[in-house]
Formats: sequence, structure tokens, C-alpha cells
Amino acid sequence: MVRKLKHHESKLLRKVDFTTYKGDNNHRDAAVIRRYAIQKPGDYQKYNRLCGSLKQLAHRLAALPPDSAFRLKQETLLLEKLNDIGILPSIATNAKLSEVEKNSRDM
Repeated sequence: MVRKLKHHESKLLRKVDFTTYKGDNNHRDAAVIRRYAIQKPGDYQKYNRLCGSLKQLAHRLAALPPDSAFRLKQETLLLEKLNDIGILPSIATNAKLSEVEKNSRDM
């Protein structure tokens, strides 16, 4: 026979759903929010979406020919914007968009 749960134990278990616990993808989000002391979870979600769209844009730019004038112009514009908002530390001529992926993984 199983003992009756104490009040604080039952109160804690109300918040846990054991049927979908392993399927939840919020564990990484919660760990990052706790690690960096982010006040609003929505801020991390917005940052995560922004990094995802930046990765997608970087892959599309990488698919263009390397000597394309359009590619060079868009890469420089993107690197300047990323420097302005603080994702990349500096604008260098040899800076690559792959650093965006490294920075987003560290977060």
C-alpha cells in the first residue's frame, strides 16, 4: 500500500504532467532562462526565432555564387546590422556569418 502524499508533495505534483514530460522541448529553454537569469521567457523565444531566421538567411546567402555582387552587398549589410544590435562583437572584413551560429549556440 502506498502512503498518502504530504501537502507540499501533492502541491508540487499538480504542476507536472507525466504523460508528456519527455516530449516537452521546454527543458532546454528553461535551463537557458535560468542560467542567464532572463526575466521574461518571451525575450528568449524572440531571440531564438531571430537566430533561426538569421541562420536560414546565412545559408541562403551561402548558396549564391561567392563572387556575386548581390551576395557581397547583403553580407556586409547583415554583418553591420548584427554588429549594431550586439550579436557580433565587431565588423571585420574576414568576419563570417557562421559566427552567428556559434554565438547562438553559446546562448
